[in-house]
Amino acid sequence: METPASIERRLSAQVASVEAAGSIAVVGGGPCGTSTAFNLKRAYPEKKVTLYVSGLLPLPGYADETRHYHRDALRQQGVLLVTNRRVVLPATEAQAQLTGGRLQFEDESPEVRADLIIWTAGQLRPHTSFLPDHMLDERGFVLTDAHLNARGYSRIFAIGDVAATDPLRCSARNWAYRTLCRNVAACLDNRVPTAVFTPPAARWGSVLGVQPEGLKLHGPQGKRRRLPRSFVRRFLYPFIVRRWIYGGTTDGP
Repeated sequence: METPASIERRLSAQVASVEAAGSIAVVGGGPCGTSTAFNLKRAYPEKKVTLYVSGLLPLPGYADETRHYHRDALRQQGVLLVTNRRVVLPATEAQAQLTGGRLQFEDESPEVRADLIIWTAGQLRPHTSFLPDHMLDERGFVLTDAHLNARGYSRIFAIGDVAATDPLRCSARNWAYRTLCRNVAACLDNRVPTAVFTPPAARWGSVLGVQPEGLKLHGPQGKRRRLPRSFVRRFLYPFIVRRWIYGGTTDGP
């Protein structure tokens, strides 16, 4: 548990680290790395910001149109995009630190130094150490079937970022809660759960977050839609996000 004061102190220290750096290396081309590199360069145009991606394009798992769009957006913003370079990852604990240093590459290319290295290589670990090993996959995510049942358990379900429902673990969104509620209700009525969660073929949503020109949403097929900033601030955040999505739970009648 953390207090607001301790969170503010940590955030202030992180901001100071960013502001003191002349060169910033972001390692990992997923949505976190792409957003981090883009927004840092927009906030600090005088700094050298480099994004290291292991493949040809950022955002694996997204539609090709979305991936090309953000490659171009990064370059237009001034981010140096280094592709097909897999960085040697340090220990998990080191990836949580905001420090400078040298990057080493698996292809034995010359090392690169940066004043600040931000690790966004997707090496997250779920908080599931309290569960028995047979419930988990090799990375610690809860094994589930199409009904969101934990494998081997008829009355235990898993959903969200902790559940190994698909390679992208996208049951945190995509209306998976509807599947979960229907199947829990079936169990409570002593019926066999029949609702199935089918993950989309590609990731979707916003990548860069709210920008001065608004919020760009990218569909599973790559189509883009821009929401005006005023709409996001006055309607989307206060009503859809805070009241509807994060409105909490209420007691039934």
